[in-house]
Amino acid sequence: MKKLDPYHLLLAVLLLFIGILPWLNPAWKHTDLFTVCGLSLVLLAGLNVLRERQKLFRTGLTIAVLFIVMNGYLQFSDFPILFACSFALFFILLVSVVINIISMLVSSIEIRSSFISGCIAGYLMIGICLAFFLTVVGSFETQVLTLPNAEFCFNDFLYFSLVTMTTVGFGDISPLDPVVRTASIMTVVAGQFYMAVIVAVIVGKLMNKSNG
Repeated sequence: MKKLDPYHLLLAVLLLFIGILPWLNPAWKHTDLFTVCGLSLVLLAGLNVLRERQKLFRTGLTIAVLFIVMNGYLQFSDFPILFACSFALFFILLVSVVINIISMLVSSIEIRSSFISGCIAGYLMIGICLAFFLTVVGSFETQVLTLPNAEFCFNDFLYFSLVTMTTVGFGDISPLDPVVRTASIMTVVAGQFYMAVIVAVIVGKLMNKSNG
C-alpha cells in the first residue's frame, strides 16, 4: 500500500482545521478544546514532514509533546506565562517545518503534486503563527483587535491573520496594540516574500525543464 505523501497530509489537516474552525460557536465550552486538538494535529502532521531528518524530528516530537501537555493543563487553569511558552514551542516547530518545505522546493527536480501541496501548506502555516501570536497577546492585553464581539477567539485571530497576510484588508477587524501592528507588518512581509520565493522557484524549474 502506497504511503500518503507527508505534504498532502499536512495540507489536508490544515484545510480541515481552517475550514471547520469558523463554524464553531465561541460560546461553546468545547471550542477551545477543539482548537487545541486541531493545532496539535497540525503539529503532528508537520512532524511527519520532518521524519527524514532524525535529529530535527526528535526535537520536534519533544516540542509537540510539551505543547500538548501544556495546553492540556491550560484547559483547567489560567496561566498566561505557560500559554506564552506553549506558543514559543509551537512557533519554533512551525518555522522548522516551513524552512524544511522551502528546502524541499529548492532541491526538488520536478514540480510534482507534493511540491504544490508543500507550497500551500507553508503559506497557511505563516498565517497560523500570527493567529497564535495574537492569542498569546490577547491573554495579557484586553485591547488587541477591534473585534465584532467582546470575547477573544482563535477563530477571529486566524481570520484576521489570513486576511492580513493576503493583503485583502476588509477592514472589519483592525489591530489596536502596537505589538500587534508590528507583528501584522512582519507577517505581511513574510507572506509576500514567501510567495515571491515560490514563484521564482517555480519559474526557474519550468525554464530549466524547457531548456533541458
